[in-house]
Amino acid sequence: MEHKEDSALVLLLRISHRYLNGGYVRMKAMGIHPRQLPILKILYEQDGITQNEIARRLDNRPSTVTVSLKRLERAGMVERKQDEKDQRMVRVRLTARGRELFARIPSMIEKNEQRILTGLSDAEICLLKRMLRQILGNLDKVPGSREFSETICKKEDIQE
Repeated sequence: MEHKEDSALVLLLRISHRYLNGGYVRMKAMGIHPRQLPILKILYEQDGITQNEIARRLDNRPSTVTVSLKRLERAGMVERKQDEKDQRMVRVRLTARGRELFARIPSMIEKNEQRILTGLSDAEICLLKRMLRQILGNLDKVPGSREFSETICKKEDIQE
């Protein structure tokens, strides 16, 4: 099936690709990979949990989480230490740098949204949001699409 360059699907895919690529470049400049954000979010909400608990919450293999944690540790975002009471457990904490970076993310997202919506009126933004919700609702009606999407996102959130 051939798609026209200005078809709704092609335009949505181009927008998504550009937005995600821009986010990747900005996150890389800060020393992290966007797929590591779920780990930072978990630690921001509950610092000092174990690597295994992070893996369980992300529904991912502990070895995959370990690789991401090593990279975040090298970037100065997290620190891993053995539990004082049980030396078999490793607890993970955000560093001051990791906490500060994660706290900046909501404002970065807001600025990005303002940039991409520049030139649209409030009414147009409202209409755009309504149409995007409708598209999501339509996708939810496709048998298996939500489960497939959630599985892909969960499994790949922190893999590189």
